[in-house]
Amino acid sequence: KAATEELLQFLGTSSKVEAALRHGPGRDLDSFLRAIAQLDAAMLYLEGHGELAACQEAYEHAEKVHQKAMRDCETDFQATLGQQTNATLPSASTLTQLATDGALQAAAKDGPPLEQFADKAVTRLTALI
Repeated sequence: KAATEELLQFLGTSSKVEAALRHGPGRDLDSFLRAIAQLDAAMLYLEGHGELAACQEAYEHAEKVHQKAMRDCETDFQATLGQQTNATLPSASTLTQLATDGALQAAAKDGPPLEQFADKAVTRLTALI
């Protein structure tokens, strides 16, 4: 009986998590990642029981859901990374003036650092990997 319940649980996983994955990682990253983990576990189980027609069908559906989720994840990753490329450099005239004044090295050493990735973006990018 326990094996049947386990089988039924994994057969329905892709349909159960599909709604959470449909919204992509942008809405709720933690829920998205939990749904991916559930889907991965189901796919592993279903792959090991491929001799059953129902498992084959459920695996195929899970694979389609997973592929779409991975595309959404990649899109979110690229968007997050793209939002972080706002570092600004000094103008050419400012760099020229600093170079002619011999102060370029001092300015590079003591000047304000270039904008770096925000901690929130690093956390998100790390989770999406």
